Amino acid sequence: MLSFCILCLASVVIAQQPRPCTSPSQWEASVHSSNPKLDADLVGQLSYDSIYQRTRILQHVKVGKTETYYDIITFYDAKLVFIVNMKSGECSRSTFDQPWTDFAIQSDATSLGEAYIGSSTIHNASLFVTIWSGNQTIPFNETARYIQTWTFENCLPVSNIVFEPSGSSKIKKSAMISISQRDAALFAGFSISIMAVHAGFAYAFLLQGFNLPDKTALTTDNTRPPLTSFRFGTFDLLIILIWAVLVAWALHVSLKQVDEPLFSATVWLRISYSLCLETALLSSNAVVLLLNDAKYLSGYGESLFNALVTFFLNKFHYNWSLGLVIFGCHLYLLSYLVFKSDHIPKKFGFLLIIVSLCYIINNWANLLLPNYEKYKTTIEIFLSVPMIVGEMGFGLWLLFKGGIEHED
Repeated sequence: MLSFCILCLASVVIAQQPRPCTSPSQWEASVHSSNPKLDADLVGQLSYDSIYQRTRILQHVKVGKTETYYDIITFYDAKLVFIVNMKSGECSRSTFDQPWTDFAIQSDATSLGEAYIGSSTIHNASLFVTIWSGNQTIPFNETARYIQTWTFENCLPVSNIVFEPSGSSKIKKSAMISISQRDAALFAGFSISIMAVHAGFAYAFLLQGFNLPDKTALTTDNTRPPLTSFRFGTFDLLIILIWAVLVAWALHVSLKQVDEPLFSATVWLRISYSLCLETALLSSNAVVLLLNDAKYLSGYGESLFNALVTFFLNKFHYNWSLGLVIFGCHLYLLSYLVFKSDHIPKKFGFLLIIVSLCYIINNWANLLLPNYEKYKTTIEIFLSVPMIVGEMGFGLWLLFKGGIEHED
């Protein structure tokens, strides 16, 4: 008899314990979110539909004295999100990889008990809620603690308080820096155009001016005359290096959401290309230093002096060619991102593939084939046409049409 009573008592206790639940498939709610550290407030109307896996929120966002109104519609089955800035009239569409998850109390949440909102002694004057706590991942893969309240009946969310990790400053920086798809496309198109112009000058002043048929016969007499041009070419490469980094940032806004892992690989290839270009610049600066001061010639002697100049020139050409091979690989991955994107014409994906292969084939041959110098000029003239059309075409499209949504 005693064991029976203990069993019944245990059953009652377990039955009364709150359990995680899932909200109804469709509902609407008013939303208010506040972040005192950022002086930011969000007020909106949320529509939730788990049947068709979609959400819509009309929100009024205020950060300091700046106020903006958004209409955000997310389709999880199609992996599309539409964001309308109702203040400027700008509309953007992007893709994402986040899977649909039902609005629910997480299975690993800890119950903190129940409470009444209002008065429990007056009929229909209170709301009975359950309180839960747990950890969730917020932007930049940081973990934050939350406390949520849900209605006991129907499992509807009432409040959600997220405690920002101590010492975290990344969220604040991210929230204060924003750029639209159109602005990013304008910046990227302008940057690519600037790089193309400076690349042409660098090729004329630097590469051609010192691309002698027989570098072993190099003397101070045939290198000193174009020294001014060599300096201009070095300056052009420095400009290209700076803009190459800025282009990566601008493309980040336009293409990161298409495929984030692939975009990360694309960025790392561009960074590697920039490092090769920086190494080439160091070699070109060494040539300028040697040729600019007569004491090096008198100190080393003509034979050793010419050998040093030749070495740094060869080192410049090899580093430059290796960098362009990596740049070609970067363009190849970029073309795949363009193919996957729904806001960039697919023809630019084909053009970027052709351009990438031109870079890779030409510069690999320059690195690996001993007699390639005999055919290099002819091949480069042939390959320069698709390279100019592809790069400049993509840059001009970004400049004039990128980030502007068109109706199908």
